[in-house]
Amino acid sequence: MNTVTIDVRPLTETLGDFARAWKCAEPSAPRISFDSPALLFKVLSGKRWELLNTLTGAAPMSIREAARRTGRMSKPCMAT
Repeated sequence: MNTVTIDVRPLTETLGDFARAWKCAEPSAPRISFDSPALLFKVLSGKRWELLNTLTGAAPMSIREAARRTGRMSKPCMAT
């Protein structure tokens, strides 16, 4: 299972990690960093945060299953 770390840290630290990975020619752990808490919560709206909480610690699941667990399933189209 893949793990992605989401954090708030200065751009200089993020760029330092990138430079180390580039020089060593080895991938670093997947990470999404934001420069400030305000930016983090601007990007991760309430619905996105809810989806992340649903996915956290769960076994791999399909998009349909994630939608079902968050109550975001679309209603079937009824042809007339």
